[in-house]
Amino acid sequence: MSKNNKCFVPGCDMGNQKHRKDHIANTPNVKYPSLFTTPKNEDLFGKWIKVIPKADRPLNQTDRICELHFLENDIIKHFDVSGPDGVKLLLKRDRPTLTSTAVPCIFPNLPQYFSKTTIKRKLPTVRNVVQKKVIK
Repeated sequence: MSKNNKCFVPGCDMGNQKHRKDHIANTPNVKYPSLFTTPKNEDLFGKWIKVIPKADRPLNQTDRICELHFLENDIIKHFDVSGPDGVKLLLKRDRPTLTSTAVPCIFPNLPQYFSKTTIKRKLPTVRNVVQKKVIK
């Protein structure tokens, strides 16, 4: 399996190197947004499939979602460590991880055709059957 280095969310350009560099230039002291793999838990993976709109193909286990689509409290960026004297320390992680219940919910650059609701057709009522006159 090939490693996917682009965000799966439509309209997100964080996989594009130029856009990532622009993001860094516009937000000082911020590195590249982290990419997270899809969850192994089938129930949580099903929730991800429902919330991420994608028309051309479904989300699969090799896809990645960048941190811009998660709430800040869904991303774990520090280790909570207790010292021998009972003092709690926060150590910065090299790679952020997601909480076990994190679901992407921020989709800022979503194309308009994903946010339009389709009009459902009404079920056909009793059809009028045209009776043909039988010529005798």
